[in-house]
Amino acid sequence: TNDVAFALGTLPTVHVKQGGIIIFRKCDRVQVYVNGMRYFAPGDSPGSILKLVSPADIELMEVYTGVARLPAEYINDACAAIAVWTK
Repeated sequence: TNDVAFALGTLPTVHVKQGGIIIFRKCDRVQVYVNGMRYFAPGDSPGSILKLVSPADIELMEVYTGVARLPAEYINDACAAIAVWTK
């Protein structure tokens, strides 16, 4: 697929609404990291941020669906995180 958010929607704990809005069960604050850097802008959904990344450039993607699963480097003000590593 050419849409990273759509691909994430195939995971059982992720729901993608029209417009690429990503919703994790019981979590409304999802952080997105690309190559270790947090991408955030007020009003930006994770889906809109992920559209900046071409699926062809992705080497690895990590999805953390709950606070208890977040690695220490991703614990901020979110209850879930998506980490994308490019080639």
